[in-house]
Amino acid sequence: MRLYYSIDEMESEKKLYGTIALSTRVKVDFTFQNEKYTLIPYTVGDVTVLVEISDEKEVFDLLLEEYIKNSLLNTFIYPDEIKEISKHFKTELKSFKILVVKYNSVEEKEFSRYSLSNITFGVVAYNGLDIHLIPSNVKVREKEGYCVSDVVVTPEEGIRQALLLAKWFGKGTYTDLPKLAYEGGKYDEMMKWKDFIKYILVSNFDNEYFGGIIKRLNDFRKETYFNPLNKIEMTALGIILTKLGGGYVESDSYDII
Repeated sequence: MRLYYSIDEMESEKKLYGTIALSTRVKVDFTFQNEKYTLIPYTVGDVTVLVEISDEKEVFDLLLEEYIKNSLLNTFIYPDEIKEISKHFKTELKSFKILVVKYNSVEEKEFSRYSLSNITFGVVAYNGLDIHLIPSNVKVREKEGYCVSDVVVTPEEGIRQALLLAKWFGKGTYTDLPKLAYEGGKYDEMMKWKDFIKYILVSNFDNEYFGGIIKRLNDFRKETYFNPLNKIEMTALGIILTKLGGGYVESDSYDII
């Protein structure tokens, strides 16, 4: 086993693999001087090191706990409504977008469906909204009430992103989330989550409270549609927190569980 604290410490032939491992945060297998190696990025606090191994057993115990923690943190448990809506979208497209349309009248609804009929691969009505599956290369004109996900590979994730926009901003594209947060939205319902947002933005999720944190995190994600472990959403939440009047304070000064 060998630890690299920076790319500069690596042999030149390994630096490309190290860069890939650090940027993707996933393990990278490679061959060097006829030997097979694996590089595993391992984060402790705000420091990420690269663990180089030639035998998985070398670090199995060391990485197992971190692997489990990361899996629990990064597994988004979609709300039931998203799971149900996604069942209606069957497509052979490998990637696509989800468009949510908010309308104020039957006439708006009919006009919207007619204008989108040439690009939609399906539409589901839900809670006063129309939810469309559209090709990934289609650009939707920016318009009040039109909420567009990023390019996704699963309906669940696209629906989540588009519903997030509809719930808090009423318009826009997912890739513009920080800009939308800066411009402002309907944040009253977010007030009860203010302390928790502070915690997830500044804390390392201590083992002692990890079970409670996971439960609270999943409740937050289901209710708000926000996934704070996505960088763009974490940025947006930081902006929203500022607008709610919540500064960055020490994480042990409030109750988050």
